[in-house]
Amino acid sequence: MVVIRAFSLVSSRARTFLYLMCVALAIWVVNFARNQAAGPAPDLIVRFQHLKQLRQELEDQYIEVCY
Repeated sequence: MVVIRAFSLVSSRARTFLYLMCVALAIWVVNFARNQAAGPAPDLIVRFQHLKQLRQELEDQYIEVCY
């Protein structure tokens, strides 16, 4: 009820802007939820695997140098 009364006190341009911002926020939330449900992007998985491989190589070199 308070929100409706507050909207009636705002000019029509400001009200339109607020409506559009609410729509934009709703679209952003839906896209964010979709991306979270889909999991990480394939290129991120490839990068992570590459980093794991580099880490393993560095550990192997460290072992060779130390022993």
